[in-house]
Amino acid sequence: MHDQLRDLGREIANQHSPYWLWQPQHIVNAHKQIEKRNAIQGIMADRMELEIRRHRGESMDNICGVISSLAPSLAELNVLVIRGGYWNHVIGQISRELVWLRWSSIGQRNLRVSLNNLRVLELYGAYSLEELWEADNDAPVQLRELVIYNSFKFQRFPNSIGCLKELRKIVIEGNTKILSLPEEFCRLQSLEHLQLGCPELLSLPSGFGNLRNLRYLNLYDCYRLMLTSENFQHMTKLEF
Repeated sequence: MHDQLRDLGREIANQHSPYWLWQPQHIVNAHKQIEKRNAIQGIMADRMELEIRRHRGESMDNICGVISSLAPSLAELNVLVIRGGYWNHVIGQISRELVWLRWSSIGQRNLRVSLNNLRVLELYGAYSLEELWEADNDAPVQLRELVIYNSFKFQRFPNSIGCLKELRKIVIEGNTKILSLPEEFCRLQSLEHLQLGCPELLSLPSGFGNLRNLRYLNLYDCYRLMLTSENFQHMTKLEF
């Protein structure tokens, strides 16, 4: 889609309830209009800090104030695209209906947000992230896509990863410290796309070949990994 046509669509969507806040100015305006704050379903704020500072000269305290004022509006949110730790103090109020979360420069050890209905989880520059969720019963069982870039402290998948029966795509890149994959990883029977850039990864679980629906496998940068033919014995759908 052409950028101008996309922006026109977003501008139209921003004029009608439920509101989708795609630009920093939309977020600032909603901060001032109570009727908009009560009907927000999508926020794209990954460039908000840069844009607000450039156009308005806002201080960091003011940016945090804008975010705090939106906190009561997060109860019906479906889509959230954000950057930085300015959202840490309101993330616990995010809707349980959240479907898509993309968080860049996350500064938390783990996610403190409801994952019940999440379909897409993207974490970029997750420098402090050590685990995806605290308890096994917090696993996002409806998740379809998981993307993690540059998470230097991330060392392992939780065993409950095997509960994600709908998971179709996993991308892990950028100097993670993953040494191995749990055997439960091999229960991801819907997985079609797997991309692992894990230089510390030494081996694959014994049941790895049971990922029967895998079509795309990229182990670029896993230069310490030892492979055997048994790793691929049942992957009859593998194309790449």
